[in-house]
Amino acid sequence: MHFLRAKFNIRTKDFLKLAVVVILIIIIFFSSKIALATFLFNILFANFTNNVLEASPFTLTINISTAQTSGKGEISKELDKYLKLRGFSKTIDTYAPNISKSLKDGIELFINRHILPSNLQKSIDIFMNVLNSDPKNGIAYHMLSASYYWIGTYEAEPANQLKAYQKGREYAEKLTEIEPENEWAHFWLFTNLGMLGKINGVLKSLPHLPLLKREIEKCIELNPNSSEGYSAQGMMFHELPAYLGGGYEKAVKSFKKSIDVDPTYTRAYLELSKTYIALKNFNEAKKCLIKIINFKEPKYPADFFTYDLPQAKNLLKSIK
Repeated sequence: MHFLRAKFNIRTKDFLKLAVVVILIIIIFFSSKIALATFLFNILFANFTNNVLEASPFTLTINISTAQTSGKGEISKELDKYLKLRGFSKTIDTYAPNISKSLKDGIELFINRHILPSNLQKSIDIFMNVLNSDPKNGIAYHMLSASYYWIGTYEAEPANQLKAYQKGREYAEKLTEIEPENEWAHFWLFTNLGMLGKINGVLKSLPHLPLLKREIEKCIELNPNSSEGYSAQGMMFHELPAYLGGGYEKAVKSFKKSIDVDPTYTRAYLELSKTYIALKNFNEAKKCLIKIINFKEPKYPADFFTYDLPQAKNLLKSIK
């Protein structure tokens, strides 16, 4: 008995409580008084359980797991922030309660994909279920287009990337049909179509170039303060040669505009650093990359931790 007490670092008083509880449970169990045994266990054992959990090295793991699914604490703050950034906060509660809850659950999983990678697929499943109930749900189309963009970005195989970006494009096209004045519809159509073009090459993508330019211009027209829009436009200018309306100098201008609009949008710093590297302006590139690495409160934490930060670290190593 002394060995057990020492091994599990249990205080004498708590150990005696545990021993009494065990004996009582055994006696009462064999008397078929299970309910009473449970009652006594809860009263006498509760304090012991709390003492052990307070000192347990597994408490943090339990707390993180709970936070991922409970919708409380910091994650809810991030959800509220994301709803405002994407313009969802005014409309999400106008849907039927079950639809509204499903959308919030799916978005919360999406914005926490850096905590648990499987959250991304879980969010997609939820948004698909929403569309089964509400085939014209704009938020679901928005989030599905965004989700498949990120699946394509995380994928290593070009064939899988193409499939993901194509799905993202299809959902964005559907969103432009039902909400033609939604800036994000045009943003996600441009973004997914642009990534398809990047994989296929500029020459193969020339037929889509007028559409790409039109979509990003429409996005910025609808929201002249779209940091995402200016950054995406900069990415297009970076990829296109000057004779097709692109060029590095134009890209730098767009990225700087994005940063001016919202200095917390870390993707703009990352893409600006890539353009500076192409211009062989390594000092300015390093400044952008160091800025990303030192960021404390990025606009989109999931984007930051799964893409911007790892990319910045790798690029900084490559030019040192």
